[in-house]
Amino acid sequence: MEVVKKWIQGAKSKLRNFYPRSPPPKVQDPPPPMLASNDNQNPLKNFDWTGPIISFCFTAAVGIAMLPPSQRETLPMIFFCVLVILAFSFMWVRKYVQSRYPNWAKRMELAGILCTSTVFFLGISMRFSLILKIFSWFIYILCLIVVILCN
Repeated sequence: MEVVKKWIQGAKSKLRNFYPRSPPPKVQDPPPPMLASNDNQNPLKNFDWTGPIISFCFTAAVGIAMLPPSQRETLPMIFFCVLVILAFSFMWVRKYVQSRYPNWAKRMELAGILCTSTVFFLGISMRFSLILKIFSWFIYILCLIVVILCN
């Protein structure tokens, strides 16, 4: 028994030398509470949607290009393609018009976001059964009404 205790103590001392103890972490003061901020300080209010929407359009375009021609010629797919083109065009033109016409640029950004949201719902519901399509478009219309009422 004594031999085992000495062996365990020797192993512990070797481990302590191998893994030296670090000092305990310093306790930091908690950050000050966030006060109600102005709209200019809210990072989500001024978020630039151009990058995410253009990357979404490029991804959708590659996905559409990889489909066989027979699947690209259906009416929902044509509507999907037109909305992707519109979303990309709105965001692309918005980027260059923003310095001279900020109000038009904001409207183009909102139109691009609307087109992208519609493309998302259309793309998701394209392969659904009829009841799921109705449900997803009901959710879309409900969200659209909420956005219109809140703006």
